[in-house]
Amino acid sequence: WLYQDLCYAPDPPQTYVYPDLDQLIVAVNPCYMPTALDCFWEGSMARNIPHPYHFTVTGTSYSKDFNWGNLDIDEVVQAINMSPIPLNPTLEKALRDNVHTYVRKPCLNPKSPDCPSTASNWVCPRICGRVLNTVVENNCRLFQNQDNVNVSQAFLEKCKAYATVWHSDLIISGDKWKTDGSSPALQTIFALSSQQNIRNLLHSRLNKSFSLGDAEDLLARWRKEFLKVVYSSESDYQETDAHAWTDDSAQDVIKRSSGGNEVLLAVGYLLMVVYAGIAFVNIRSLVRSRVNVG
Repeated sequence: WLYQDLCYAPDPPQTYVYPDLDQLIVAVNPCYMPTALDCFWEGSMARNIPHPYHFTVTGTSYSKDFNWGNLDIDEVVQAINMSPIPLNPTLEKALRDNVHTYVRKPCLNPKSPDCPSTASNWVCPRICGRVLNTVVENNCRLFQNQDNVNVSQAFLEKCKAYATVWHSDLIISGDKWKTDGSSPALQTIFALSSQQNIRNLLHSRLNKSFSLGDAEDLLARWRKEFLKVVYSSESDYQETDAHAWTDDSAQDVIKRSSGGNEVLLAVGYLLMVVYAGIAFVNIRSLVRSRVNVG
């Protein structure tokens, strides 16, 4: 099962007037996953749906396959406005203000061929040989020096995902990122759906009846596999420590803390018996001893 199958995703908003737009919003509706990656174009890679959605606008020749990596809300608005029923100004403003896409965010690696030309720090390496203006010249220097992105500035501009703006304290640790872009820790939260929703998913996918216990078993197995993947990938990053925490992690800690070593318990009981014997014995009169009471 993919995370997209089991994640919690808020209900997507609907216009009920523009079916083409409503279907697009439902198709790309993302999981609730606060992450610092949402400050950059690469955040789209964590939200891409398995198969791009083929978007068309009724009454026009517009047609394009969309995923989060190339979804541009301005382009969508322009396409719908070319249709026989253009967007009303209020809805158009709401879409532009609240649907946050990734194509204009800075790329962590603008040298990547996947980095879109609309990214705020994108520059085509072919034009670096013939500088056109000061802005391009500066970008070329950054490109050549691999000084790819101003991380602190990207964090200051807020990390936005779909219709949500993540609070910096939720995903970024410390305050140094405000000046030099560094942080001792970054956090990503993977929110899973409820047992009831998972049971409904199993029923619709497999056409069988499932209990809430079956749904919880599936979630528990997924969380365990998730932990394995996180810790197995830690060796790929020499200067980064990866830590994962789930509901099962808390239960494991409680079990380890509450469970005891049988040998140590036996030694402890033996020491208590010896102590009781010494404390209650009456050496002068064994008859008056209260060892049996101890």
